[in-house]
Amino acid sequence: MGKSKCYRYRVTVILVIILIVMSILSIPIDITYPVEGGKYGNMVPTIHELQLLDKINENRTDNSAGNLKLNASLCWVARAHSQDMIDYDFFDHNSSIKGQFNGATFSERVGAYTEYENSYIGECIALKNWGIDVESVMTSWKNSPEHWAIIIDPNFNEIGIGLLEGEWGGTPDAGLHTAVFGGDNIAVDLSVSDLDMVFDPPSPSEGEVVNISARIHNLKLTDAFPVMVKFFDGDPNSGGMQIGTEQQIPHILIHGESASVNVLWNTTWEAGSHNIYVVVDEDNVITETNEGNNIAFKSLVVNVTNPLIHLSKGWNLVSFPYIMSNTSLEYVLGSIKGEYDAVQFFNSSDALDPWKHYYISKSSHMNHLYNLDNKKGFWVHITNPEDTIFLYNGTQPTSNQTIQFHPGWNMVGYPSLTNHNRTVGLNNITFGTEVDAVQWYDAATKTWHDMGPDDNFVPGSGYWVHANVECEWEVPL
Repeated sequence: MGKSKCYRYRVTVILVIILIVMSILSIPIDITYPVEGGKYGNMVPTIHELQLLDKINENRTDNSAGNLKLNASLCWVARAHSQDMIDYDFFDHNSSIKGQFNGATFSERVGAYTEYENSYIGECIALKNWGIDVESVMTSWKNSPEHWAIIIDPNFNEIGIGLLEGEWGGTPDAGLHTAVFGGDNIAVDLSVSDLDMVFDPPSPSEGEVVNISARIHNLKLTDAFPVMVKFFDGDPNSGGMQIGTEQQIPHILIHGESASVNVLWNTTWEAGSHNIYVVVDEDNVITETNEGNNIAFKSLVVNVTNPLIHLSKGWNLVSFPYIMSNTSLEYVLGSIKGEYDAVQFFNSSDALDPWKHYYISKSSHMNHLYNLDNKKGFWVHITNPEDTIFLYNGTQPTSNQTIQFHPGWNMVGYPSLTNHNRTVGLNNITFGTEVDAVQWYDAATKTWHDMGPDDNFVPGSGYWVHANVECEWEVPL
């Protein structure tokens, strides 16, 4: 059983189709009614409503009519009318006298609750007694000249869809389908500025996770969906790295309103100053009157928690004072990835093959240095001609660290955060007895130095220590 009607007013087109068959599916959908002041809440489209939108836009594209965008106020009117038809057991464009619209006509209903008063509007409704069925409804509308004329009308540019299920006419799970079309020439303008960006915490220390949020505004008179947002560390047009994944405002962004999105950023290895960018609708899915206010940036300083180690071009003899849970070479040197090509360590406990190497250019089976810890001094060859900063992340020692000296030369680190002169730094080791030489290398001047009694052990440096006997060095904190 089916019928259709077509009403034409000065700026209004109204169509109806009735499809009643057996009930086989029920998917309840909650309705968001407007609150005082004309707001419509978060109108999140259901999967069926998005499917119907896709079907309508596919047919419009095939007929050069242009895609329709979802409009929150039209969506609310569509859902509310479907709910009224369920609640009061009727099927018509005019509202029930018993319902919230007090018997309003289609044009009165749309004019009172949307921005489309005195505008070009249209409506298609359909009823199925087996539930929501996007495919069948689209087929029926396509087979009806009156409905088809609305669907491919190029004067429409927005739509509201409300698909609901409920008891109707004795059928327990009937599907009510309402699509409301609007045709005003209204545009979108999405906006974001640095004032809309918030960092939490505002002054993070390296290794902290920062919550980066941005508030997006819809300045014009047309609703926007979907609104996609990306965050970048650095200018995205100049090689900036995307932070996290692309975020979406989960509901239709109503005209004149704003919504926030956020992303989490792990600042491990990120000490220093950063320009954090937010980009709205980077792929230009939404047509706007002004694309120039879709990008903004704000500066964020990630504070250094560990002492910086400055490296020069060429060979540097270094160490790091902190205890790392992950001692793999590539992880430890992660902050200078791409700026070094070789690492070497002299293992005094291996008399037959003391030199252990790691070369970027060699395959893994030809390298024999895989781990670095805070007790090792090691050579790292820097290729960057500029000053290179080695950052590391770990736990500060809470007790003296023990380093084993073997007779002869030992390449060692300095696992302490305090400068100590030679006597205090050697602590339990007597210079001239257990050891007779301590040397360090100045990479900036490429010169060797013998440590005198007033010279200091410095965090971040590596040392050659010549031991006369087997002994243990208790490095003071």
